[in-house]
Amino acid sequence: MNLLKWVLIFAFAFVVAWVLIFTFTQPPFAQGVPAKIFAYRTPPIPVYVYVTGAFVIGLILGGFVAMYNYITGGMKAHKLNKKIRTLESELADLKATSGLPSSSSHPPVESLPPPESPPLSDGTPGFDESTHE
Repeated sequence: MNLLKWVLIFAFAFVVAWVLIFTFTQPPFAQGVPAKIFAYRTPPIPVYVYVTGAFVIGLILGGFVAMYNYITGGMKAHKLNKKIRTLESELADLKATSGLPSSSSHPPVESLPPPESPPLSDGTPGFDESTHE
């Protein structure tokens, strides 16, 4: 399964690279076009350089955004885990000082009987939607 995944990824990348190479070698993409940036006019540069440059700049910016989200998400998860551990230790301390039994002595929720539903207006047991809106 893992080998098949890598073969498919390689085949897809090969086809994409082939399409890009044959597209960018066409005469319209090889034609030089000057760019005007504010008052500066660049020498003629092939169109495929502009397209490739925009793609690379997008990859770099996307990488920075992903890295920022990864770092801040990890810090947030670490802070929340620390808060959970603190609250769990406080709960254990409160249970120990109050003398209440631990939660392991209570029956699991699955073994509890289902809740009783109020009778309907005609006297049959069940849930009446008209009284609970």
